[in-house]
Amino acid sequence: MKKLVDLSMKLNASFPVREVAGHWDNNFEYVSTTGETQSEQYVVTFLVDYSHMFFHISVAVDSLNDQFINELDNINFRTSEHIKNLKSTVLNGHDIHFTGKLFIITNSESESFPNLVESFKARGISVNIYHSTDSALEMVAPQITYVPLHNFEEKVVKGEKTPIFSNANYTIFEEQDGKVSYAYHAKLTETGISNTDVLNQLSLLSPEKDNFQALLTNEKLRKKHSLVYATALRDVFEGHLDTAKASLQKAADNLYKNKVAGNTLFSLAIYMIILAVTFFSEAYISQVTEGLGKVVFFSVLGGFFSLFTTIAYFKQSGNHSRVELIVDLLVKSLVTGISGVLVYFVIKSNLAFGFLNSHEAYLIYLLAFISGWSEKFVSNLLTSIEQKFSAEMKI
Repeated sequence: MKKLVDLSMKLNASFPVREVAGHWDNNFEYVSTTGETQSEQYVVTFLVDYSHMFFHISVAVDSLNDQFINELDNINFRTSEHIKNLKSTVLNGHDIHFTGKLFIITNSESESFPNLVESFKARGISVNIYHSTDSALEMVAPQITYVPLHNFEEKVVKGEKTPIFSNANYTIFEEQDGKVSYAYHAKLTETGISNTDVLNQLSLLSPEKDNFQALLTNEKLRKKHSLVYATALRDVFEGHLDTAKASLQKAADNLYKNKVAGNTLFSLAIYMIILAVTFFSEAYISQVTEGLGKVVFFSVLGGFFSLFTTIAYFKQSGNHSRVELIVDLLVKSLVTGISGVLVYFVIKSNLAFGFLNSHEAYLIYLLAFISGWSEKFVSNLLTSIEQKFSAEMKI
């Protein structure tokens, strides 16, 4: 047993990225060349990279032959059980993915090893076999999938993901809702991951990516511009970070300008509808108090005038969805309408504007318009009334 443990440690120590998350022992039976049934013990180790959420498996066995393929079901079962335990404890429910790589170290040599490798390959497992005869093993450098491609196969078949760009190193998908995802492969060398510069460049693309994706406020926009982001990802994978950053920035600038123009026209249409509803509701509102309906209309009109003479509001509207704009405009209309009602009650109560005859309708409408146009007007008015009441209460 000590011999197998030493073999296992020798193989596992050769991985540049590793953390042993568990191991177990087992036996497999096989029929020898003499026709006798024999048993061979082996040690399986579960190797995990928590940084990238993948794992692979190593096996140490003294004598190996092509009948070891019969142990695959057992190894898969034990692996599945181990993954379940790992997800419920260390990983807090997060998924971890198998690289599809099985690494075997053995003391034996056999001409049937190529057959064994092909047998595993037919079952979807890539096998590397190493001999322990040398004093030291060379660094084991498997190709590892950071986002395993096989995890997407079912969604691709169902049409939930559509490959846009694909080669031996990466695959970029468009999802049903227009989002873009990718599977990327990184090769390991003796010093570690050799093409982490791609991963670093992906992180350097984040500012432009975040700015661009923030403008994609609905599924229609995501689908329309998915190819832009997919192309930028492809440029990064091909080593053209500057091109990717420039293309995303240009696309974001154009999209923002188009959204500002579209949202401005959309806001104008919405506010015209609000004004029309307020105008035609004047008779019903005036049933509460004579003239109140027109006061509300002119205060909302003042808000409309204030909004559409403030360029800054629409310059910032590119980051908002149509739903957000509708809610914002409705709230503004409600606030300006209430402001007009307050001004009307103040005038009728003679609490302010002593110079004004409460029957001078046009001046009342003008003040209602100003209350909707100026955010400070009603605030200052209420403050002055509060101070007036406070002074009288002290007396």
